[in-house]
Amino acid sequence: MDKKPVVIVGAGCHARVVVEIILLTKKFKPVGCVDPQPDNILTRYEIPYLGNDSILANLPDKFLKHAAMGMAGFNNLKRKTLYEYCLSKGFVFPVFKHPDSIVSRAARLGPATVVMAGSIINPCAVIEENVIINSGAIVEHDCLIGHSVQVGPGAVLCGNVKVKEKAFIGAGARIIQGITIGEGALIGAGAVVTRDIPSGVAAYGNPAVIVKNPSRGVKAVCAE
Repeated sequence: MDKKPVVIVGAGCHARVVVEIILLTKKFKPVGCVDPQPDNILTRYEIPYLGNDSILANLPDKFLKHAAMGMAGFNNLKRKTLYEYCLSKGFVFPVFKHPDSIVSRAARLGPATVVMAGSIINPCAVIEENVIINSGAIVEHDCLIGHSVQVGPGAVLCGNVKVKEKAFIGAGARIIQGITIGEGALIGAGAVVTRDIPSGVAAYGNPAVIVKNPSRGVKAVCAE
């Protein structure tokens, strides 16, 4: 079976993991990357550099229409904006699931979602567009994960948790059942969240403490 060509948008370390998942699916083949830096992580793995973001408008055609988001980082607004720009130019974003992840047939995954090794998504969870479910994360039943959210490695979201768009859940965080995480909120690594978190704030610690300025919480989002 011929593999479908796919363009990787963003070419940092996260993109390298995405590429490995794509190759494991055996349905797609990375044919190039788009990034501000010509000398990037993916070119070192022999994936051709196609150009910076300005070239995206000229790439899609009937032979080259699939893309995968290789961009991560803390700025989910930037990632969402880039994704939506690619959509406007005609790209199609498949879902990519690592074969060692467990995804319920009763879960729903939106376009451009990437599910990494060892993660679990249980029944009736809804994962919206452009979401990253990192290695070993658990998304329990009836959770709703919004547009362009990132769920960090080893994070656990208990049943019926709602994470609104562009939020960032740090590595190893624990969010108890029924909690809502507001739009663009940052949850620190290892945080234990026992109450709703408003939009646009950072929260970290056990129990999680809210900080009004999310930039103060950035260093706590991912474990060193």
